[in-house]
Formats: sequence, structure tokens, C-alpha cells
Amino acid sequence: MKTIFLTAAAAMFALGTSVSAAVISPTSDNANNALPGDARGVSSDAYDGDPNTFFELEFGETVEFYFSPALFQSPGSVIEVTNGGDAGRIEWDEYVRVEVGIQGDEGSFITVDPDPISNATGTVAFTFEGIFNTLRFTDVTLDFAVGSVSTDDRPAGFDIAEITVISAVPLPAGVLLLGTALGGLGLARRRRKAA
Repeated sequence: MKTIFLTAAAAMFALGTSVSAAVISPTSDNANNALPGDARGVSSDAYDGDPNTFFELEFGETVEFYFSPALFQSPGSVIEVTNGGDAGRIEWDEYVRVEVGIQGDEGSFITVDPDPISNATGTVAFTFEGIFNTLRFTDVTLDFAVGSVSTDDRPAGFDIAEITVISAVPLPAGVLLLGTALGGLGLARRRRKAA
């Protein structure tokens, strides 16, 4: 019986380490899509799979993106579309603070690295420790930008074109592992009854 358990454990380890994690997208958010501005877009543009559409945060605005019931882990990334730093236009410099946490548990939120994220490079990867189900974006442009001025008289902040994170639990692998473990336990029980 000891051999069966060791074999099942080795199979679970081998299967678990060979599965790559999947990129997942939010299932909902708490954005106020009624705020003014034609260029603002709607919040789902931040995770629609199209980097040509985006959701624009207003100065100081906070938006949470929920992945429930899925959980995610590091790393993540965000694409910002205006790339102010690359264009050399300081009036387009924009900054965002990204936090990860558990929906409904304010004490669980931690800030990702780097902090803040700027729009200088377009796509920015970020890292954090732990497993979570909520991404929080807070525009902090006015705290960090020098001379950040909206070019169209709107409080235009960080533009989120796409956000991605990695699933914490690859579900197909989890189901396969559970099936292997249950099969091993059933086989052990069967052999014990036969003896």
C-alpha cells in the first residue's frame, strides 16, 4: 500500500509541474461607466482582448477588476495606450498604482512592483507575492507627473488597454490530479479488501 501512495504522489507531482499556467481575464468590475468623455471607453475595454480599445481613468479615480471565482498569481501586465514618455509629451505623462487583494477584504490589498506604473513604455509587467482575485487601479497622475495637463480639458488619467494575470490554479491539471489521487485511493482500498 505504501508503494501505491508513493506512486500516486509521484504521478501528481509530475503532472502538476508539467502544466503551464493560463492567462485569465476579469469577469466584472466596479467602474462608473457613466462618467463623461467620448474617449474614455467602457471598463470592459480594459480586458476585451483588443489592445486598440481602452478604458481611461480620470485623475484620482479607482477601479477594481474582479476575477471571481478564479484566483490569480504573479506576474501580471498592463498595456497603456498613450505612451506619453515615448512621445516626449509631458502633458501625456500618466501614472497608476496597482494593488492586488481579495474582493471585500480591504486589509488584504498590497501594492505591486513597480509602483507607480507609468505610461512611458506601453506594456508594463508587474509582480507581487500571493494569490488574489481582485486588481485595483488608482490613477496617481497628479501625484507624480510634472506638468500633467489634459489636452482636451478633461481630467484624463491612465489609459488601460489590456490587463492580464496568470491563473493560480490551472483547472484541467487540478481535475487530472484529483482523479489520479482518487483512483490511487480506490485501488489501495480494493487491494486491502482483497487481502
